Amino acid sequence: MDKKALWVCALISAFALIFLGGVVAALQQPSNTDTAAPAVTQATLPAASSAPATALSAAQALDVARQALPGAQFLQPPQLVDFDGIVAYEISADRGLIYIDANKRQVLSAPGQPMAQPNPANQQYVREHDEHEESERDDG
Repeated sequence: MDKKALWVCALISAFALIFLGGVVAALQQPSNTDTAAPAVTQATLPAASSAPATALSAAQALDVARQALPGAQFLQPPQLVDFDGIVAYEISADRGLIYIDANKRQVLSAPGQPMAQPNPANQQYVREHDEHEESERDDG
C-alpha cells in the first residue's frame, strides 16, 4: 500500500472515531423535547431538618389534590418542587401529575385542566378548526 492511501485510511478512521464519539455523547445527554411545559425542579432545601416555610403542609396539599381530581389514586407522597418559579407540591396520581401552590392553596396544573396561560398559537388553531366545522355544518 502506498503512503497516500495509508494517510487517507488514517484520516477516515480518525473522522469516524470522532463522529461516533459525538453520537455516543449526544445519546447520553437527557433530551428536553417538551418546551411548552413549565420548568419543574426539585426544591433545594437548606438542611435536612428545615424545609422551606409554606402555608400548606403535604397533607393539606393532598386534600386539595383530592378535591381537584375526585376518585384519583395518588401514587406518591407530595414533594416540594419549583414550578416555574413558584414553590409547589408535585403529586403523582394515576391520571398524571398535579401541582398545588404551597402558599396559595391553588391548583397550578392538573391532568385534564388547561394551563393558566395557553399558547396563542394553539388558540389560533382552535379558532380556525371551529370555523371549519361551522362551514361544514352550513354546507351539509
